[in-house]
Amino acid sequence: MSVTTIPDSVRTLFPKEQLEFSSTITSDEAPVLRGVFEKHSCFSQCGEMIEEVSKKNPDLGKRLAHVLSENNKRLSGLSPAAKTFAIQIIHMVTNTLTSLTLGKQIDDTEANRLHQEFKKLPAEDQAALKKNNPDISF
Repeated sequence: MSVTTIPDSVRTLFPKEQLEFSSTITSDEAPVLRGVFEKHSCFSQCGEMIEEVSKKNPDLGKRLAHVLSENNKRLSGLSPAAKTFAIQIIHMVTNTLTSLTLGKQIDDTEANRLHQEFKKLPAEDQAALKKNNPDISF
């Protein structure tokens, strides 16, 4: 599982904790994630994902929980519109990691749409998103 193989337009939306997490997945851990991601493939099911991963591999579950907790911190202080946009990014990143783990083709359509949507946000929302996510290139 390597994020280096995904298009730049997708990778630039990945938070650093997601990139670090994906680069540390071992060959023994990948099947655990694969099995869980087949059942729980979206950010809204993160509690279920963490619980199931933790049952099979406590260390991996702890690392996954940390990543998702860090993602959640990025939402702090954002306006409702900026928060909605940030959640869309998190969904895209989670779905991309799921696809990568499952060996599916990575499509950059959603990432390209998000890059364009960012430009349509009010300046104050753009500034807040950049402040909370200095490692992401919108």
